[in-house]
Amino acid sequence: MSEKTTSRDLISGKKEKTVQTKQLLIQGHLLRWEGVIIQISNISLITSTNLNPPRFPVWAVIAIIAGIALLDPIWYVGLIALAVGGYAIYSWYSEYEQAKSHKYLNILLNSGFSYSILFSNEDFLDEVMRVFANIFEDGVGANTNYYIDIKNSTISNGSSVVRNTMK
Repeated sequence: MSEKTTSRDLISGKKEKTVQTKQLLIQGHLLRWEGVIIQISNISLITSTNLNPPRFPVWAVIAIIAGIALLDPIWYVGLIALAVGGYAIYSWYSEYEQAKSHKYLNILLNSGFSYSILFSNEDFLDEVMRVFANIFEDGVGANTNYYIDIKNSTISNGSSVVRNTMK
C-alpha cells in the first residue's frame, strides 16, 4: 500500500489519508487492506467523490503569447517559449483527462478520521458502493467475506478465495 497524501478535511478539520491499494477485504466485522484494519461498526459514512482536476497553467498561455511576440526579434527564444507553453498545456490536458476517469471512495469513521481510496474504474466503484450498502443494510456476520480486487476490478464473495489471497 502506498499512502498518497495526508491532508485536512475542510469540513471537520480532521486528518484524511488518501490510499492507493490493490485490494480490500471485508472479513466478518472487519474491513482490511495492507496494514489497516477497521471495524465496520466504526464506519459512519461511505461516499464517492471525483478526483480534483489539475489547475490550468495560466503561465503556459503567457509563455505562448510571449513566444509569438518574440518570434520576430529573437526567433529561437520565441520558439523555445512556444514549445514550453505548448508542452505545459499538453501535460495539463493529459492529467485532466486522467482525473476525469478516477474517483475516490471516502470512508469516514465515527472518530472523525477518514480514508480516501482511489479507484480508476467508476463502474467498479459503484459496484463496491452497492456491496457496502448491502452490508450496512443486512448487517455483517462472522462468515461474511468479500475480496475486492481494485486493480483488476473484481469482487469475490467466498471464504476460500479470501483465505488463499491473505496468506
